[in-house]
Amino acid sequence: MKNLSVLIFTLISIFTFGQNKPSDFTKTFENELKNWKITFQNFKLEDFEKSETINIANIEKAEKTFSDLSKIDKKFGYFSPNQDSFISIFSSLNIEIENGKYKASPDVDQSVEYYDLKNKKNKNIIYCGSSDGIDDVVYVTEKLVLFVGSKFEDENREPIIYILDLNNKVIEKYENSKSKQFKQYKSDKLKEVKI
Repeated sequence: MKNLSVLIFTLISIFTFGQNKPSDFTKTFENELKNWKITFQNFKLEDFEKSETINIANIEKAEKTFSDLSKIDKKFGYFSPNQDSFISIFSSLNIEIENGKYKASPDVDQSVEYYDLKNKKNKNIIYCGSSDGIDDVVYVTEKLVLFVGSKFEDENREPIIYILDLNNKVIEKYENSKSKQFKQYKSDKLKEVKI
């Protein structure tokens, strides 16, 4: 019976989830993510194809809680508009203060941590290996978040977009092999950090 329930949920998920796609967020890419977008040649939101869907309900709780984060991690993270959640994408940079300035010593692997501050829950929702990286985050709404970055493919960096839909408890990854990065992007969050 349990297996039948899982199968039914999976089939419903396939038909229900995935309602959002990158081209639905054209205004966000023209405004908040404009500086990221212009680092790529031949960038078109219509060229992104879904490569993965992750059900975040199945992701286990992360070991680190929000109170475990340092002041520096909190400074360089992203709070939702009403401060009910927090996302950390730069913890792998190991940012420290040296001689009054922020300095980073990056790890190879990056993970993205999501903290539901209202319900006191936390999860590592995205793991990037050495070939992928998340550069920036935009809360479109309290329940809809865009992650943008790039992946290394055939000696080029190609854009990737993750869409976190908290209403449906799903993350979808989109890739675009037609676009190549020609200029490195640095988030405004990191303008004070020497990497």
